[in-house]
Amino acid sequence: MIDYRKSDKRILSMAGRNLLRGFLIGIMAMACAAPGFGAVKDTVLSVHEARADLDGNLIPDRDGQTVTVAGRSNVYSGVMHTSRLSIFLQDSLAGIEVYNVDPGEPVAEGDSVIVTGKLEMYEGVTRITRAKYRVVKVDRPMMRALSLRIWDALSERYEGMLVRVT
Repeated sequence: MIDYRKSDKRILSMAGRNLLRGFLIGIMAMACAAPGFGAVKDTVLSVHEARADLDGNLIPDRDGQTVTVAGRSNVYSGVMHTSRLSIFLQDSLAGIEVYNVDPGEPVAEGDSVIVTGKLEMYEGVTRITRAKYRVVKVDRPMMRALSLRIWDALSERYEGMLVRVT
């Protein structure tokens, strides 16, 4: 006999997260189509979807393609680089750098950001370059850092994510 009580909570939690994720990406897609940003050409991807590496070669399958990605900033603009835009977006599963020569609109830690640009690898880091982005101010606290052991934190799986090493 299987006890479903524990797994039911996990399934409901996953369903709730997926519903919320779909809702937020939908809101962000509408914001992308707002005046001044340009029309949404393609689907708005999550950070995890943009970084997908199905062949396991440590290079995203969408390398070199123009993508539109939605995520939350885990660092203020100006912290990583003072005269250029260099921030990291993340969702619950992955992180990615957003880089642009023009610093553009300020981004605060916790802001939702929709970015369109070229996905590429630079010095081993997956990033979106030549980025056009829109900040969607949302009044909610910043996500908490993932607590990881030092040997787990070295995994590419956590690249671009906010982590606390214990």
